[in-house]
Amino acid sequence: MKENIIMILNSGWCKGMKIKTPKGSITRPTGAKIREAFIDILQIEIRGAIFLDLFSGTGAVGLSAISRGAKGCLFVESDPHAYKALRENLQEASRRAEKQEILCQPLSAINKQVSKSWLDIKKHTPIDIVWADPPYEQAEQWVSDSVKDLSQIITNGGFFALECSKESNIVLSENEWLLKKERAFGKSKLLIWQKL
Repeated sequence: MKENIIMILNSGWCKGMKIKTPKGSITRPTGAKIREAFIDILQIEIRGAIFLDLFSGTGAVGLSAISRGAKGCLFVESDPHAYKALRENLQEASRRAEKQEILCQPLSAINKQVSKSWLDIKKHTPIDIVWADPPYEQAEQWVSDSVKDLSQIITNGGFFALECSKESNIVLSENEWLLKKERAFGKSKLLIWQKL
């Protein structure tokens, strides 16, 4: 399968890195505006954090977090073509880190559906920041099904960020989660909660 190569990372120690993306992939890349807004909103919290990138596609969000100072990142992606490109992107990021003497934990990836990966994810806990970009039509149900697992893996004071359709109506328990930010981007929106 041929691959598209696009310049996508524009800040941090991975600035200028070319991200490989497979042609014909069923994944929907996170838009640059949403990704950059998310990274900017949590830029202080990202430094030194352990990051989890769910539905990661080719890894642009997690790699952006690593580039901006996250200590380590775990990626979860089920599509085999996207996962192959993801592994190549992680290898390139690791080469860059070694060349620039950047200290970060090994970049790990899981090739499973998110719903079947919670036991694997829990081996990497505690996690400070979780990013999730599920298929828009599944986002509400996925959050409902996954909030208990998210609560178990995210540190108190940590963050859960979700990209979803602007029409999505997703509310988390105010006893456990504080909605910190909600921003619309065309047909999409970004929601960021902090775990209490």
